[in-house]
Amino acid sequence: MRKRIVVIGGGPAGLAAAKEAAWCGGDVTLVEQDQPGARAMWHSLIPSKVWLNAMNVFGEAQHFDELGLAPLDSRPNPARILRRISEVKQRLGSNERQTLEKMGVNIVAGGAKFVHARRVRVSSPDQPERELAGDFFIIATGSVPIFPAGIKPDGKHVLAPRMMSKLDAIPESLVMIGCGVTGSEFIYMFNQLGSRVTAVTDLPRMLPRFDADISETLEAILMARGVTFIREQTVQKVVNTGGEVEVLLADGRVLRATHAFVAIGRRPDVKNLDIQHTSVKLSAQNGIAVNEFCQSSIENIYAVGDVAGAPMIANLAAAQGKLAAQHIFSRHLGDITRKIVVEAVYTQPEVARFGMSEADARQATGEQLKVFRADYSEIQKSILTRHEAGFLKVLVSNANDQILGASAIGDHAADLLTPIAVAMRAQLPFSQLLDVIPANPTLAELITALK
Repeated sequence: MRKRIVVIGGGPAGLAAAKEAAWCGGDVTLVEQDQPGARAMWHSLIPSKVWLNAMNVFGEAQHFDELGLAPLDSRPNPARILRRISEVKQRLGSNERQTLEKMGVNIVAGGAKFVHARRVRVSSPDQPERELAGDFFIIATGSVPIFPAGIKPDGKHVLAPRMMSKLDAIPESLVMIGCGVTGSEFIYMFNQLGSRVTAVTDLPRMLPRFDADISETLEAILMARGVTFIREQTVQKVVNTGGEVEVLLADGRVLRATHAFVAIGRRPDVKNLDIQHTSVKLSAQNGIAVNEFCQSSIENIYAVGDVAGAPMIANLAAAQGKLAAQHIFSRHLGDITRKIVVEAVYTQPEVARFGMSEADARQATGEQLKVFRADYSEIQKSILTRHEAGFLKVLVSNANDQILGASAIGDHAADLLTPIAVAMRAQLPFSQLLDVIPANPTLAELITALK
């Protein structure tokens, strides 16, 4: 008899879980309140990436004359970008639905609540309530943004990532609250749009998960473009006064702008699951506690993606969804702790990392750490494309020549790190990575320029 698998949530983690479970031969049902892709695709990831891609191209166009082309005299058109967002969402959403249907996945619209560990009740506004039984459940309900009291978006002058599908005018000025991955991307985006941006963080620097030299380099580049940073300062309140906002800081200062944008973090979304009916244990971060195979404290219930806690990264979420399905079918292809995750920030220049940070590597190896670095300005490709800002850094154990981690800031940084991550996963000595002779001119030549 085929294993019955119910996947709750259709974002990156849920989609990957449903596809892998179907490929393994399961009888798969995907329960999702929205369309396949869920809020991650429809309200956050895709809209933001369309905006960011448009700003990358717009940024290039501002330097056409330096490339020997006729200068482009134009401004971003929000209405056209919103139309592009709609087109991309419809295309990707349709592709996902078709793929799932071809694989035999049963798609059920609605929200699921547990009745007990092997049954959920599904309800939706336009369908009668029904119950679904399953041998296994994969929870992929994602996360929701954190909005403290007094700092809540209103969709008009106080914005949040989920509102980017409706941004029909460019803010004259903007206070960004939060300088993590999402905040950093929108700082870059609004600055490129022409908004006067002030960024506020309660930490000493932006992008705290990244090495200090990486985040400080990005800060310096953004500051040179006109962004103002206020560090180690907490926002107490945001008030929409009608035509502008007032942002009250903990030290008493008041920042005024036409708009504010809130991106201070997310928390796992478990509130509508009635998870208490299953005895599943929660983590300290109020997500679902899981083991290295994304299995909860109840053996037939798995949790993947943001609902399982930090780090909340879409590519990691998809990998967890795939791994959970493989574990159900005893196709153990390693555990999640062995996965090497390339994390990217889609600013320009782009930022990316994987493996250990330099601080962690130094603590782990002591004096046995070598740091190899190459600047983008050293290679022909960067000079040809005008993207000379940035560097690549690789951490290597001096004891056994093994790669411990890498980070980069610069054009296509995430793509550049992928072959290095493959070498680390294959446990290739760093010296063997340098034996590859890349094409010329390419960004990959940065790898052979490391010293």
